[in-house]
Amino acid sequence: MKERLLEVVGRLAGSRVLVVGDYMLDRYLWGEAERISPEAPVPVVRIEREESQPGGAGNVVRNLCALGVEPMTVGVVGKDDFGETLRGRLELLGAATDGLIADRDVSTIVKTRVMARGQQMLRLDHEGEPGLPDGVAQEMDARCVEPIGSADGVVFSDYAKGVTSAGLVRHVIEAPGAADKPIFADAKPANFPLYHGITLLTPNESEARTAEAGGSRLETGSNEGRTAASGSLEVVGRRLCERMSLEALAITRDARGLLLIEADGSTHDLPGGPTEVVDVTGAGDTVLSVMVAATLAGASMLEAAALGNLAGGLVVQRVGCATVNAEELERSIRAQADYL
Repeated sequence: MKERLLEVVGRLAGSRVLVVGDYMLDRYLWGEAERISPEAPVPVVRIEREESQPGGAGNVVRNLCALGVEPMTVGVVGKDDFGETLRGRLELLGAATDGLIADRDVSTIVKTRVMARGQQMLRLDHEGEPGLPDGVAQEMDARCVEPIGSADGVVFSDYAKGVTSAGLVRHVIEAPGAADKPIFADAKPANFPLYHGITLLTPNESEARTAEAGGSRLETGSNEGRTAASGSLEVVGRRLCERMSLEALAITRDARGLLLIEADGSTHDLPGGPTEVVDVTGAGDTVLSVMVAATLAGASMLEAAALGNLAGGLVVQRVGCATVNAEELERSIRAQADYL
């Protein structure tokens, strides 16, 4: 396994991926918290520096770029300063932003995190109502389908903000240019039914347990469904994979690693490595991105999951949304040879 994974890592770079979804701007305000406010029992954070990075689907783009994959972005931002900043950050990464629509009637989604003492003290979310104006939704269809022919695969990063509608997802999946190309998704449970029949879905454990599959909510549907939701994660995952006709389902479990379930019924429990979890923010995006890059590089789903699990173990040791590159993956493979 070790030598095979090293071989796959050596081929991660070079593919082209269409990344469709909810693009956001992650702002970090870093400072020191040395006293309590006299106005309320809350810490006073003295801001020392500010950092902005692509978030949401943009964090998937960041991770793909770190691996040498060429992302093509399709999404919507506001015609505002935050939208311009987000586009600029994506372009600095080397991502193609022709498919990123800027619209005056849309607000760029911004998540501002106040960081002090090495941890997140507060998060402020700035966003409008979910959904898109009709004209923008139609333009999204065109922006998605046009570049599919030159892509090696498609990734949906769906935070249920209204960008990835049922019509859009099916339009992309059923487009002539998407035939025989792998389709990957990370989505909120409410939108799971949109991704019926795709190559890989990557929920976390909580999302898998509360997901709707085939129109039935696992924990509130039939008696059989309630048993699955309250039972083992493997049972829940098997039912979800079967109901959605997925080729594979990878359920992330933070420090406890990853559970992979494939369409043929095989299940692989990949435990977490001996790492200290500092921050799980964005770890799911890293797992998804590494699995996408590895699959496109010719890895089996189990090999892709093993690499994704190693990558997730690396990023949870860092504060904020982090990425990994091929060199870090190689070091991790060599350091954890016994585990592999």
